[in-house]
Amino acid sequence: MSQDAHILHFPITGGTHTGGLGTIPVVGSALLFKAPEDANGGGLTITEVYLTSVGAGLGTFQLFSVPGTTPGTGGTKNGTITSSFGTSAITAGTAYAFTISDGWVNGGDWVFLSKSGSIIHPGADLYISYVMGR
Repeated sequence: MSQDAHILHFPITGGTHTGGLGTIPVVGSALLFKAPEDANGGGLTITEVYLTSVGAGLGTFQLFSVPGTTPGTGGTKNGTITSSFGTSAITAGTAYAFTISDGWVNGGDWVFLSKSGSIIHPGADLYISYVMGR
């Protein structure tokens, strides 16, 4: 059972549609979820990460793991989960796969999304697949 695939979905919103007169900023970062503490099963391995959007735009997205003791600081990272994605335009309706550098997240660590850029319409989605353990 420990190798069952789990899929999480995170909507990326940025406000309301601007009628093509501007763009919606998606700058900032967010703690997405926490790996179970070692006493409750331990770490997990991220196996796939995809981004989709209903509208075109530009953006840079990257996942990191951060220690469970300092999740709000954003400055301390235990590791880089994915390489930075988004150097080219995001096309509506296309699923973009992230390149996973090191999918391991220590028990008790958080998965942290760093994002910047803009989209014309709200409605981007991030999908993360993982398995428990290595």
